[in-house]
Amino acid sequence: MTINENLGQENTDLESINNKLEYERNPKEGLFAAFWRWHFFASIIVIPVFAMLAITGMIHMFRFDIWNLQHPGVMYNSSSVPASTTFQPIENQASSALAAHPDLKVTGIVEPLGNRNTRIFMEDAEGTFYDVYVNPFTGKVTGEIVPSHEFTDLAIRLHGNLTKGKFGDGIIELAACWGIVMALTGYYMYFRQRKSRVNYSVISKTKNRHALVGFVAGFGILFLVVSGLPWTGFWGDTLQTWAAGKGFHISLWGADPGASSDFATALKKSTSGSQPAPWALGESQLPKSNDSGLPSIGLDSAISVAEKTGLEHPYLVLLPDGKEGVYSVMADSWSVPDGPAFKDVSKEAVVHVDQYSGEIAATYGYDDYSLPAKLVDQGVSLHEGRKLGVVTKVTSSAFCLGILFLCVTGPLMWWKRRPREGGLAAPRGKMPFSNSPLLAITLIVLGFVLPLFGASLIVVLLIDKFLIRRFSKLSDLLNTKTA
Repeated sequence: MTINENLGQENTDLESINNKLEYERNPKEGLFAAFWRWHFFASIIVIPVFAMLAITGMIHMFRFDIWNLQHPGVMYNSSSVPASTTFQPIENQASSALAAHPDLKVTGIVEPLGNRNTRIFMEDAEGTFYDVYVNPFTGKVTGEIVPSHEFTDLAIRLHGNLTKGKFGDGIIELAACWGIVMALTGYYMYFRQRKSRVNYSVISKTKNRHALVGFVAGFGILFLVVSGLPWTGFWGDTLQTWAAGKGFHISLWGADPGASSDFATALKKSTSGSQPAPWALGESQLPKSNDSGLPSIGLDSAISVAEKTGLEHPYLVLLPDGKEGVYSVMADSWSVPDGPAFKDVSKEAVVHVDQYSGEIAATYGYDDYSLPAKLVDQGVSLHEGRKLGVVTKVTSSAFCLGILFLCVTGPLMWWKRRPREGGLAAPRGKMPFSNSPLLAITLIVLGFVLPLFGASLIVVLLIDKFLIRRFSKLSDLLNTKTA
């Protein structure tokens, strides 16, 4: 093959890959090619993880609706019950649940709301939780659900850590970080192409739709990623450690030498499902009851004590864990759909009641949160589609569907332009760091703010420089620009 033939082949490849943008002659077009390449390689980890997060996120958001469809007549009572009928005492309802399941123990309850039945958390000897529902008007058990046996619980665990603990959590956090890169590079390409002289008639409809949906969904992706990062194992834990080090008030009894456990642990031990505790309350420490030898005051009395503080119903109540445990009465933002705190996290609060004296051992609520904790809680409320009720559910669902559309059309575009002779058909381009100090500074800042991203970026750059570019087969496979 002659030199001219080689040049002709190279020009043909560049035109097919970069939409006729001669990026080597124009710095802006060179940046476009580089961003396209980063967008492409980021998608390898981002697409499968984000597709999973979008699906499991919607399942988590509609979990109570799904349960009601799967278990009709269990979660809700008949609307024919007279409005004047009063609720049975909670103790009586708990006794009904125990009578129906004598081999289980009661660990917590969620008060009824409207025609929603009382939810009794019960645990067996193996540690399996049962949600036993009791009609609050009649005191009769309507049925039970084992959340750990529901596919919604699997979805929640996949959404949190791929069911792989810290390793899975790290994979999700890494994908979230590179998702930010995908969104930012996608926006650059979107606006760059709008200003370019590319003939849009030759660009596929799939690409146009991908770009348009990406433009709209990108805002949602950035928000969902940022609001979800506080729950990640590395970044989220680092944020809480930093906040505590700066003296921000996140912990309930952080200075109490008698604190025995944190609220997140108490929730995990007393309630079903795999969802975590509210971010600001999860790290708060529990006080102890003063074992005076008196009998426990009981559920209804503990609820009455909390009610006097102005705590809004319905409550999530955790029973004391042992002789030194307390009743934890919470205006719940997690377990009671349509409850005041579920929709408005500013009403989130917990009152800890001494199980013997009935005195308030501690209170902690939204007004006590630090500014970082308030911002995180508000963000998570939007992230999960709880704030503003149906509006955010619809909006979040639309963003999730948009993400799924992008996860399908991206690989589809690659499939259409893939070379017959093999290879990844990766866009060619090299980040012009030496000519773009702003770009270098941006990546350094992102790497500092998102340490896991920074570490992975260093690894990628080292592999590219010392491995890929030194072996022609790897360079050809990844279509690496060596010039």
